[in-house]
This record gives sequence, structure tokens and C-alpha cells, in this order.
Amino acid sequence: MSLPTFTTQQSLFGVGSLADHLFPATNRYRLFAEKIWPLLVQARPILETMYCADNGRPVKKGRLGSRGD
Repeated sequence: MSLPTFTTQQSLFGVGSLADHLFPATNRYRLFAEKIWPLLVQARPILETMYCADNGRPVKKGRLGSRGD
């Protein structure tokens, strides 16, 4: 398992530029995008150093809703 490639560039169909028109200033998603997301982007290099690519539990596929036959 590895960390996904990270970019701050919006996709072609991203709605970030429309957020002012879509959400009021007190909307929780807008507050997250404006206050929390930039802090996470800034902290990513530090957080990446805490990730160990060759250690940890093995990845298991989810079996939500299956009987496990």
C-alpha cells in the first residue's frame, strides 16, 4: 500500500471556484475547505514522514454485506 499522489490543482470539473456562490459563509463544507483543508495541505509533508510504506497490517478487501462464504 502506498500514499496516493497529491496535488492541489483542481480538476477540470472541480467546483472550488464556485463555492462562494454555492454555499453560505457558515456552511460546514465551505468552512472546512477554507480553514481546515489548507492546514492539512500544509501539514502533508510532515505527515508523510510518519507513514511507513513497508510496515503495518496487510490490506484486506472489505466484505461489507457479504456472508463470507
